[in-house]
Amino acid sequence: MANSANRFLAPTLNPAHLPIPDAIEVIDQEAILDERMGEFQARADQAGFPYDVGGLEFDPIKIDQEAHAHREALMRARVNSAVRAVLPAYAQGTDLDAIVARANVHRLTLVPADPDAGTQAVMEDDQSLLTRYLASYAVPSAGSYDGYIYHALTVYPQARDITVLGPGIHGVPGRAAVYLLGDTGDPVPADSVDMVREYLSQNHIKPLTDQLVVQAAGIIPYVTELSILVPRGPAPSTVAAAAKAAVEAAAYARFAIGAQVYANVLEGAAYVANVLRVTRTSPAADIRPGPSQAAFCTAVNINVEVEP
Repeated sequence: MANSANRFLAPTLNPAHLPIPDAIEVIDQEAILDERMGEFQARADQAGFPYDVGGLEFDPIKIDQEAHAHREALMRARVNSAVRAVLPAYAQGTDLDAIVARANVHRLTLVPADPDAGTQAVMEDDQSLLTRYLASYAVPSAGSYDGYIYHALTVYPQARDITVLGPGIHGVPGRAAVYLLGDTGDPVPADSVDMVREYLSQNHIKPLTDQLVVQAAGIIPYVTELSILVPRGPAPSTVAAAAKAAVEAAAYARFAIGAQVYANVLEGAAYVANVLRVTRTSPAADIRPGPSQAAFCTAVNINVEVEP
């Protein structure tokens, strides 16, 4: 079995894919205003105060209620922000720092500050910090999948993906194989692999019975070449640029260890505005990396045809 940080940890924990928590309110300022005006009208009727000009924009009471409705909307938005600040999937910056501190996890310094040069420290980003926080729950289990991932991320936080393969994949009893993937199309440098291997070999991380293997994930390069048909009128170069950007994003999303690249997904991504038809030249079929490999798109070529 292979567990990948890129697929079951933070990189797939996208708030856009989660249901909105019940504690986060959908704010509608116009609805707030209508509610306030309705309450005022009811109180005025109860007090015997004739009020029938609520529909006039220049009525002082209407103007006052609009101002208060706006401030009420701002207050409710502040409450929403406070709720997000305590949820790991939504928290950012120092709010996330406070959350991960519960698990004794802190943000790493990637590059120390240099006062002489006047440069600030480069800190670990929120995504990597959240990934390590989620993986930290398995840290007490020495040699666990999550434990190896957490410790590997601690020493190599710039990893795009990390996979741990056990005997169920490679068939060697007692072997834990850790594969590292960087965020470019190049294999992880040997010195980084050695650094991770040395760190994971510590007694409190690697069980005595584990035969630990740490290697760079293999890279399978491929080129995507598509032809798009556009109608007369829109600038073909603009449409082609939009299609290329969409295909590049779709390809990069599948850049993970063991992740298959589905050719029809690349083809479908090219259907941006004003694209009538897409014809795929390459890849000729789905790309199926092995459990320790990742497919990387080295180039996206878009050929443009204009409808007759």
